[in-house]
Amino acid sequence: MNNLEIVEAAGKYWLYDKEKGPKELLRPIPVNGMGADIINMIKNNRNKEEIIRELCEQYGIDAECAQEDVETFLDAIDKVGYHSELSEI
Repeated sequence: MNNLEIVEAAGKYWLYDKEKGPKELLRPIPVNGMGADIINMIKNNRNKEEIIRELCEQYGIDAECAQEDVETFLDAIDKVGYHSELSEI
């Protein structure tokens, strides 16, 4: 997880893998603010329940909505090749 980086540029957050070699490099992908928050919480060793609780507080949403958002985000990231880095939560 420490190889993933979130960078804010051009008014967006971009997720990329800073340790991949040129042939393996996953292209940076844009994520929204909540996606960036999820990645940062994972990098700070928060578990899924802690992430859901924090999203509820930060975004004023209920736990069911936060859980769905986390699962949807992780599924979307998985589809573009970041699965192994994020599967530990």
